[in-house]
Amino acid sequence: MDDHLPETLRVLEHELTALLRRGRALSWEIAREVHPNLEPNAYGLLLWLRRSGSTRLTDLAAELGIGKGTLSRQIQGLEALGLVRRDPDPVDRRAAQLRLTEEGTRRFDAA
Repeated sequence: MDDHLPETLRVLEHELTALLRRGRALSWEIAREVHPNLEPNAYGLLLWLRRSGSTRLTDLAAELGIGKGTLSRQIQGLEALGLVRRDPDPVDRRAAQLRLTEEGTRRFDAA
């Protein structure tokens, strides 16, 4: 076994930790630019919605690997800020499609 491997792994772990910390700090800053009351974790939801155009809550929860209840609470917060809206799903009227509002798109793109 390579004697340098443990040190190499420690250096890699340190660099990954620093990268993740910088990424969280950047997300926090961008979230505040989108809306002063936007939670940093919710910024990631806006990013997904911006890329997808629209998606069902259940599909988004499965994609992100989080519970529907948790995601629903986060989406409600984004709706309250006027950044996200729910439209009836044309395929299944019991479901809704999530999408950014015009204001949400404008603010996201500006940030």
